[in-house]
Amino acid sequence: MISFINPTINSIEPLIGIESGGTLLTIHGENLTLGNSHLSISIGNRPCQLLSISRTKIQCETTSFSSLMLNEQQPIKFLFDRQTKILSEKFFTIVSNPILYSFDQSQHYQSFMSGGHQLIIYGENFHTIQNIRLEFKRLIFVSPFIHNKTHLIFLTPSIQELNLNNENNYQQEIEIIIHLDHFNKTSSLIYINDPLIYELEPMLQTYTNELIIHGLNLTNIGHTKNDISVHIGCDLCIVIYLQSDKIICQPPLYRPKKYSKTNRLCYDSEHPWIIVTIDNIHSHVGYMIYPKKIIILGKIFILPPQLVEVTTRPLVVRAKKMKR
Repeated sequence: MISFINPTINSIEPLIGIESGGTLLTIHGENLTLGNSHLSISIGNRPCQLLSISRTKIQCETTSFSSLMLNEQQPIKFLFDRQTKILSEKFFTIVSNPILYSFDQSQHYQSFMSGGHQLIIYGENFHTIQNIRLEFKRLIFVSPFIHNKTHLIFLTPSIQELNLNNENNYQQEIEIIIHLDHFNKTSSLIYINDPLIYELEPMLQTYTNELIIHGLNLTNIGHTKNDISVHIGCDLCIVIYLQSDKIICQPPLYRPKKYSKTNRLCYDSEHPWIIVTIDNIHSHVGYMIYPKKIIILGKIFILPPQLVEVTTRPLVVRAKKMKR
């Protein structure tokens, strides 16, 4: 008894890919390994390289296409054992390669030596790409931190991760390559010495409405006040002013708790830590002293920080008769 059954194609995803190729197609179906499992797949007149096959799933990767095939629906054809031909009911659309703005050999990106800086790449049609990576020095490949249709954001590795020696060097330049499926483009990245963030004097800072932290080269690679964070304990000291040698922020009104909402320990000392973060740089610059309890006429009060003032005048407390 010999039974004759044809393979069945149920779904194909995705149905769009770029001109340079590299799109991974996943085909679901039934009886896909019948016969000798010899299978060839083509999109239009171009082969789709077979990567894997099982009874219910096939994966293949597109090769490059002719520009004459752009924006036209191309048939997807399957040939099993060189005899059984199946033409999919779905069509594949080939679109232009992504457009990259200012990412080329004349464009230089920058990062501090410690890494963690956001490299923002603007362009078009990133949504058609499956495999996005940024290559550093042909050594490290990084996936995007943020990815949408018009821009990609990557975080730079440190020079230690790249095995670069920064002794006595102010800056170093390396090659970076963006890989978008099979489309790629080259640019460069310049590493610059980390900025200096000075400790507070004194290290124990009494609460104030504005905290001033001094440093050097804080804005050398274009950071703004939105790119720098200052934490007092687990709470933010909101940065209101930034220049190359100074950060000014507004501390939280009340003493932060020692543990965050996720039960992370924020400080283990008597007073909350003051920590400045710039990319991968985390500097502990001092402590914030918040006002404690005071006793007035035998009763304990806790004054909000904004009501606490240093004064030489006597404190006058007026008692008011309370109705029952």
